[in-house]
Amino acid sequence: MGMQALLALGQRAGAIRLYQKLCRCLEEEFGVEPQQDLQQYYRSIL
Repeated sequence: MGMQALLALGQRAGAIRLYQKLCRCLEEEFGVEPQQDLQQYYRSIL
C-alpha cells in the first residue's frame, strides 16, 4: 500500500495527501468512499 510505504520512509504528510487524493478520486469517479479499514488506518496516522 502506498500509504504504508510513505510512512515507512518517514513521510507522514505524503501518506495523508495520498489518502486525500484517493478520497477525491473515488468520490468523483465512482461516488463512493474508501473502505472502512482504510478509513481507520488513515485515522490512526493522523
